[in-house]
Parts: sequence; structure tokens; C-alpha cells
Amino acid sequence: MPRLTATCITIALTVLATLTSVGSPTAVADEAACSKDTAATSACPAGAKTDKDCSSCPDKSAAAKADMDCAACPAKANCPFPKISYQVGDQAFDNRADADTQAAASQQPVVFAVADKTFTEESQAMAALADASESFLVDFVTIKANDQDLSYQVVGAAFETQEKAQQAADLAQQAMLEVAMQYTVDGKEICCPTMAKEASDKCGKPVAYKVGDVQTNCPFTARVSLNQAKYMAAIKALTEKGFGQAPTAQTTSPPEPAASAS
Repeated sequence: MPRLTATCITIALTVLATLTSVGSPTAVADEAACSKDTAATSACPAGAKTDKDCSSCPDKSAAAKADMDCAACPAKANCPFPKISYQVGDQAFDNRADADTQAAASQQPVVFAVADKTFTEESQAMAALADASESFLVDFVTIKANDQDLSYQVVGAAFETQEKAQQAADLAQQAMLEVAMQYTVDGKEICCPTMAKEASDKCGKPVAYKVGDVQTNCPFTARVSLNQAKYMAAIKALTEKGFGQAPTAQTTSPPEPAASAS
């Protein structure tokens, strides 16, 4: 039985459009995006007509309330899930506090890195991280044929047959579909991002996004947390069905932009 190569269980698709419950802001956001508590915008799920009737809204999935540690985040170096790193001069840090200490001592700015891109503004890096996390999920459930060893690679594992690979991909996608975001405006739960933004605009209060134990007013942090939760759910489902061994590495929570109110 193939073993999953993922080494952390995390919070950090039909394909992308189906599995992403929070709208996708542009990859390069303006500096004040999160400080203004910008609400995500996307089409309201079919059946969700009012903010008082959420019974048919996908965001009310029972899985969204599942008892799981969604505060964990794939931030360790050995975890494949995207992360932000911090650079000060020629030094790199996984921890923002360490980077800030070095920046103060060396009188150099902190530069934010996501994958192979760097940013001078943290809100831009968070937007890039959200995009990268969504691309990661797409890649995670995309089957790739390996002509060299005649295997099929998907969900971090190699399978001898395309049928087995498809079973694993389908299982992971279904688990991801059951993870949802909760939206609250002024203490009132609302069932989709479009209606949440409308309510926010009307009352002047920010949208609060929640996945498991993670709650934030920043749409970028929300997207990352949602995708982490989807990844964790997929790993859990695959492990339970014998497609791999449960990852056990402890990880940290996703970064919240300094200017954001959480």
C-alpha cells in the first residue's frame, strides 16, 4: 500500500472553483487590504437566498463543525503545504518575531517570501500565499502519469494503476468538499461570502471568517485557513481508508497580517 509523503497534519476541488468557499481576491493586493477587513466576494451558493435561511447553503455543512484541530498550520519545513518565510538581508526565518528582531538589529527591512516570489508588503505576501494554497490543492488531487516507473502520482503518493490513483483523488476531493467557511457580520451568522459582504457594507461592520478554531477578519488569512482545513481533511480521509499513514508533525497557526483585526 503506498504511503503518503505529506509529513504534517494540517489545517494551512472539483477542482479550484468548486472547493474554494471564499472568493479569490487578486494575487497582488493593496497594502491596506486586510486592515480594511475587505470581504471576499464570490457567487452565492445556489439555494442560499437570505441570510436567515441557511439550511440549503453548502457552507452549513456539518463537516465545518467537526471536532478537529483546525488551528494547526502546515508551516514546518518538511511539510509540502505553502508557507510564508521572512528574509532579512541574506538570512531567512520561519518565525516573524525572529525576523523582526534581526531587522531591528541590522536596520534592514523584513522581506516576505512565498514560493519563489518576494514581497515588501505582508498583505501582498498573504494574497500570494492564499493563491499558492489553492494551487497546491489543485495539484494535490491532479493525477500525473510517471512514464519512468509506470506509476500514477496523486495525493502525495504513487499508485500502480490509474484506477487506484483515481480512487484516492476522488476520496480526497470529497473530503475537501465537506469543509466549509462560516461567515459572521455583527454577531450574525451568514451563509455565503456575497451575502456577508452585502451585510458588512450595509452595517459598516467587518466580515468575520471562521474555519474550525481559526477566526479572522482578513480574507487572505481566511482563504489560507480554509485550504489548510481542506488539506487536513483529505489527509485524514486518505489515512482512514488505508491510502497512507497519518502525519503527526505539530505545526503553527497561519500568520495574520500585522495591520489586520482578527
